[in-house]
Amino acid sequence: MINNFVHLRVQSSYSLLASTIKIPKLIDLAKKNKMQAVAITDKANLFGSLEFSIEASKNKIQPIHGMVINLKYIEDKEKTEFAEILIIAQNEVGYKNLLKLSSIPYLQNNRKYYEHISWDDLEKHSKGLIILSGYTDGPIGKEISKNNIEVATKLAKKFSSKFGDRFYFEIFRHSERTEILIEPQYLKLACDLDIAVVATNKVLFEDSKMHDAHDVLLCIAAGVTKDNQNRKFVSNQAYFKSSEEMINLFRDIPSAIENTIYISQRCSVKAEKHEPMLPGFSSNLTEEEYLRKLATEGLNARLANKFNIENITDKKRRNY
Repeated sequence: MINNFVHLRVQSSYSLLASTIKIPKLIDLAKKNKMQAVAITDKANLFGSLEFSIEASKNKIQPIHGMVINLKYIEDKEKTEFAEILIIAQNEVGYKNLLKLSSIPYLQNNRKYYEHISWDDLEKHSKGLIILSGYTDGPIGKEISKNNIEVATKLAKKFSSKFGDRFYFEIFRHSERTEILIEPQYLKLACDLDIAVVATNKVLFEDSKMHDAHDVLLCIAAGVTKDNQNRKFVSNQAYFKSSEEMINLFRDIPSAIENTIYISQRCSVKAEKHEPMLPGFSSNLTEEEYLRKLATEGLNARLANKFNIENITDKKRRNY
């Protein structure tokens, strides 16, 4: 009998204006619910990884590192399509690839539409990564919702071909219309292609009582008031559910719960503290000596400018 569950889709307050959960509170929630592991999967960033690793390890909870990011999954002359996938680092190599992927949207590609990565980016940095499909937010679910079953099937085969057993059909149940509508076809496709299903729950706030406060946060992010009906809304189910709640929610698909444990067992990596690393310089001086030299030169340049502007005499300059 299944009696445990691991949250694999948790956004922290490092997902700015998207989540209210601070990392110490996340660890408290995991401890309170007797969860042996928990993931942090912020949107297109790993800003909280070090703090998360330290807090989790201190409390004997396994940290799982991941992120949610947009993938440009279709690009041709007629259209360009983006959708979310969830990427989890399986090992040290995977964590380094996760770092590289998180940097790409800010350094390399056109962010006019979305902060995103391309298929080429994902394939280039695929080692050591586990990929979750994103369900209704992901490319496969998105195409199923448009009744493009053939396209969804091709996408699923493409992910499966590249990642093998490191690719999962993610599913969540927040009682939203699109989730309910596509679930039968989505699960059938997973079964037909023999791809494992894993249950997740979007975690954006602590408990159901925090839904209203989180809603205010979304309004602040969008610069609108609560009575604006065209703004973004988030389900009141996007809270840190207990193992019992998740097991009951997916009692008809027990393997989806079991796979959260299995994925946590496949992961073994954490962000490590290290001394600050300064860039190397082609100089005979040490790093400290070189910084002191640059600081002195900069100070002298600023003082010279000050003296000229204020017409300070050479005699008075000696007092500085």
